[in-house]
Amino acid sequence: MNLRITFFTAFMAAGLLSACVKEAPTTTELLQDDARRNEVMDAICNDPKMLGDMMQHVHQNQHAMDMMQSDSTMMNNMMQMMHGNPGMMQHMMSNMMNMAAADSSTCKQFCKMMEGNEHMRCAMHDMMKDSTMMNKDMPMHRHGNMPMMK
Repeated sequence: MNLRITFFTAFMAAGLLSACVKEAPTTTELLQDDARRNEVMDAICNDPKMLGDMMQHVHQNQHAMDMMQSDSTMMNNMMQMMHGNPGMMQHMMSNMMNMAAADSSTCKQFCKMMEGNEHMRCAMHDMMKDSTMMNKDMPMHRHGNMPMMK
């Protein structure tokens, strides 16, 4: 009889314990809940290190890069975000200029894009024609007198 009570008590304890122990939700299950997904995204966006890690992860993920290149809505949203934040736009443009200055093929591609856009070409020409950059005594380029405009 004593053995039955011990066995029954152990069986009930095991049943209660297994009922109380829940498995942690999988990442997919966690992200399916809108509130939880927003909490995760807010946590990443509000932490500079995590946000940097996320941006690096996106750049290293070919699927994410392909999606960004093919999704015009996403790119338009990013451009709108920059347009609404002049400091961010200036920072991004500065980074792009530094990247172009450090890599001649990127520089050439960047210049061809600017030249191919009539509005940008005219705006640059108008800005440069009265500046010291158009002074004949000054080199136009650090590698010599290379005209910037055709």
